[in-house]
Amino acid sequence: MKRVSLIFVFIAILKANIDLSKDIDSEEIPLNVVNISSGKFINLRLEPFFGSKVIYKIPYDARNLVTYDRDVVYKIDKNRWVEVKVWFSEGFYIGWVKGRYLEISKRYKSICGDGVVVIYPDYLFSDRERDGSIKIYYEDTDVCGGTDIFDIQIKLYYSLLDLFTDNNFKSIYSDVAQYGWFKRGNRFAKSINIDGRRGYMRVSNSGNCKFRNYFFKINGKVLHIKERFENIGKSKRRRDILKYIIKNLRVL
Repeated sequence: MKRVSLIFVFIAILKANIDLSKDIDSEEIPLNVVNISSGKFINLRLEPFFGSKVIYKIPYDARNLVTYDRDVVYKIDKNRWVEVKVWFSEGFYIGWVKGRYLEISKRYKSICGDGVVVIYPDYLFSDRERDGSIKIYYEDTDVCGGTDIFDIQIKLYYSLLDLFTDNNFKSIYSDVAQYGWFKRGNRFAKSINIDGRRGYMRVSNSGNCKFRNYFFKINGKVLHIKERFENIGKSKRRRDILKYIIKNLRVL
């Protein structure tokens, strides 16, 4: 019960900062009103020009908007018209507003594994594995090299030795033990800093698959994130997703 409560608390306090628009599979794309002062409103017009009839005044904090325009990603934050539907319990209006007053709603889910809570975009999938690890993925495939994917596995360890033994890194454990954790001179991985979270990154291979292994020390424990990265090196959006997950995960 404690884990469930913590999950809801984390969701309540997190603020979204990823553009999820390119991954929305639903025909309806949810929208929020932005760039309007408190207490003000924007005009919903019958046709896409300023002289058109105003059919509804949309409040500054409205979240009951959707669009069916798949090109909305190119219109939000811009001076371009977007056709929207404003929902009510008794019906709806359909009209036009400028894209600079809209943003695509960002929605998230959570999953709790062995000692860690992960928050992630709701268009991704997640599995809780038997060993207590968490898998977050966009496309579930075992084929490497030809598919554009997002696929990470997250597991918490209580010692470096346990982590390295479990992941066949035991041969380099002595190097880490000699130089210490998060200290210069450690040759097993590259030092990294992701939004203030310091750690190491090491590239590994398994057959045709390539992985980035991220290691973070949190609350005296070691968090391991294993990311498949073939064909996604140039994808800023996927890097932003990984950055968000790393920044907002919680070790219990």
